[in-house]
Amino acid sequence: MIAILPAFLSLIPPLALLKGTNLGGRVLERVYCAATDGWSALEFHAKVDALGSTLIIGETATGARIGGYSPTGWESRDDYRATPNAFLFCAEPCEDEDELVWQRLGVLGPGDIAIFDYARGGPQFGAADLVIGGPKTPVMGGIAGPENDTPEYMERTAGDLRSMRSTLGGSYEKMPNGQAFPSGPLVELEAWANADFAPGGGLRVGEKASSRKAAGGDAEAPKVGWWPF
Repeated sequence: MIAILPAFLSLIPPLALLKGTNLGGRVLERVYCAATDGWSALEFHAKVDALGSTLIIGETATGARIGGYSPTGWESRDDYRATPNAFLFCAEPCEDEDELVWQRLGVLGPGDIAIFDYARGGPQFGAADLVIGGPKTPVMGGIAGPENDTPEYMERTAGDLRSMRSTLGGSYEKMPNGQAFPSGPLVELEAWANADFAPGGGLRVGEKASSRKAAGGDAEAPKVGWWPF
């Protein structure tokens, strides 16, 4: 799936890619920005956990955008989560610098290990498809842990979200041209979630067709955890 958006939007999320997802057609709020909130995985989870479906988008030093959509969100479970509806995406500047071409890569198979939700690690899609700020020490058993949950240990072993690595083809599709995701450290990373569940006050983007009240429906938004993953 390819969508084209103006490059001047910077890290504003590629809304066209969200059609048919839990975030499609929703007003999104930026709930985390590494430049202002900090680059530690602990700072990421402090802002993002328990907000439901989340879109992650980062920028490399070359201007490429890279990220992923997690319908399960993040909760610092120290475990992996299954979902067939997550996806990765990337875009690199074209010869025409006024636009970016977004490429979406879906989950392979049932998505048994589509999302890894480590308390000391940043967003991770698959075992190696996209790992941003992985924990500095292994998570016990490769799944559950950590071995020590003291604040000092957590701080010392938390991942740095500037660090990004990607090996496609494990849990997510490969790029159509066979190339890998753009490599190198990230210079910015943001997370966007449904504004109905976000704390408020952040940058927002998107439009609702009509309010629930105007449509004669229930004015209360559905609660986190009720969405089908």
